[in-house]
Amino acid sequence: MKRFSIAFFALLLSGLSACRQPDVKLQAEVRTVDSLNKVLSSFSQQIELLPASNINTVLERARLQINSGYWDNNPAAIQSLHKAEEFLNGLETQLLDISQQLKNAQSEATEFVRSPYNYKVEQSRQVPFVFQLSELTSALGEQTDYLFSRYNAQVLLLETLEYDRAKSH
Repeated sequence: MKRFSIAFFALLLSGLSACRQPDVKLQAEVRTVDSLNKVLSSFSQQIELLPASNINTVLERARLQINSGYWDNNPAAIQSLHKAEEFLNGLETQLLDISQQLKNAQSEATEFVRSPYNYKVEQSRQVPFVFQLSELTSALGEQTDYLFSRYNAQVLLLETLEYDRAKSH
């Protein structure tokens, strides 16, 4: 009887540990997704810091420089101003697109964290989801950084040209 109890206990422990490993893995995936969700949230907050009114103000400044005629003899300045105008014209749409992608990714991440076992029903979906969310977070971060860097470059261009123009008068 004692032998049976030990064998049964060993079998029970091995069964529990086998069942527990996927839960440990799942908990790690939940923590990973929760962390990615926080990163996505920070990107959303960053996008909110650049309202359309700021973009439109900078766009108007670029148009004023283009239409002033002051830079007509400077093809590099005119070309840079036109590139700035082109970028600024599409920036709000690009930011809205990224913002929507961020909201969708955050929604999926929140749903995963709330009920990870729904994803476990089809376990083949679970790991790819975490990997895909990680890749998407990275891509959205790069896009957000690029757009903000480019926006700041356009602002710097305008400040430089406005300063140069004011200095010459």
